[in-house]
Amino acid sequence: LEWLDTLWMKNSPGPQAVKDSKTEFCRICRYSYIVSGPKYHASCRLVSATRTNLVAESESAFDGSLFSSYEGNPRYMVIRQGNPHSSGAESSQNPLVAPFMFLTKRSDSCLQCMLRFTDITSDAVGAGLTLPPGEISDGLLQISIPGPLLAQQQTVWTIGIDDANRAFTPKAITMIFLGNKGQMVNRLLNYTNLGGYQFPSRIEWTDSTLVATGTVQLISARLLEQVSDSVFRLDDELASAETIWDATQKKFIKQDSPRYLQMKAFVRSQPKIYDESADGAKLMADALDRANQEGKHVLIEFGANWCSGCHTLRLFLEANRNVAAELRKNYVVVMIDVNKGHNQDIVEKYGPTLFGLPTIAVSDMKGRKLTTQNVEELAAGDEYSPDKVMVFLKKWSPQK
Repeated sequence: LEWLDTLWMKNSPGPQAVKDSKTEFCRICRYSYIVSGPKYHASCRLVSATRTNLVAESESAFDGSLFSSYEGNPRYMVIRQGNPHSSGAESSQNPLVAPFMFLTKRSDSCLQCMLRFTDITSDAVGAGLTLPPGEISDGLLQISIPGPLLAQQQTVWTIGIDDANRAFTPKAITMIFLGNKGQMVNRLLNYTNLGGYQFPSRIEWTDSTLVATGTVQLISARLLEQVSDSVFRLDDELASAETIWDATQKKFIKQDSPRYLQMKAFVRSQPKIYDESADGAKLMADALDRANQEGKHVLIEFGANWCSGCHTLRLFLEANRNVAAELRKNYVVVMIDVNKGHNQDIVEKYGPTLFGLPTIAVSDMKGRKLTTQNVEELAAGDEYSPDKVMVFLKKWSPQK
């Protein structure tokens, strides 16, 4: 399969959204996916985006035993035995999976879990699941089933099926967050088939929680008579990679990247900013005590001492005079080490660190999480934007 995946955030879909200067973020990716039994090869190419710091090229492959992933910009590769939960080259909006997206594996206990076509075609698919009776609404048979916990909220899936069509071709699938009443609505359009398996060639979705919308448009789909085993390996990428991380052995087996060596030298020149032995819960309790006394909110920096980006963020927050003053005025800052799964309880409560490291979060003086922020969105090019950071800090400061 090949398809185009277009995402808009905080605007309405359509060609005008790309031209509209008020569009906060827009990106178009071209995906390809080859699958044979448990084996697959996935690739993602960035076609266009309103931000320049996105990965332009990523590949992943699984040959039945060894998984490989590759990012073209830094020429960085990860290999591991066994198939991981997800990879950057794969899309959760894969048209092959779309009719069964309500069988999602993603939950608070496994935020990285991804439903794959292999899962759909396995004997275990839907094991123990019985769809309840539905009700006719707007000409569709509407069925509701409970979903997993996400962001500590109960979810419910609703499936809209054309009752006159004997094939399982849902027209609409909606995931509803019961807590904040947000929802993600997926319209599955223009069904086609490969070997009798039916799937949509176009998906239109909206997410009221993220204020986002998008489309998936199938470009091509075909059955291959024969596929070489080499398709499910990244042999060329393995040869050209400058940095290779073996996730099974948990060590680098190649480190030739000038960028990596430069980052490593930078980290070595910096003092440790995270206490790797400290109890995050105790650090947070102390920060909340002080926040209550001073009428402030708590800014949490999740990171690790090996993380060059964490040092860069800390240097910026200290060096920029206006930002540092705003932090002193309205925030108690607490540094939480998350190296090797450290302080996972605090991460789950105030994170999660889905955006990578560093990640920042804000809580009020009672310890209630207000927001979790991807720090890349506070950047302008390769540097942090003082204006964006100040807007963020003022937005989440206590109202006095």
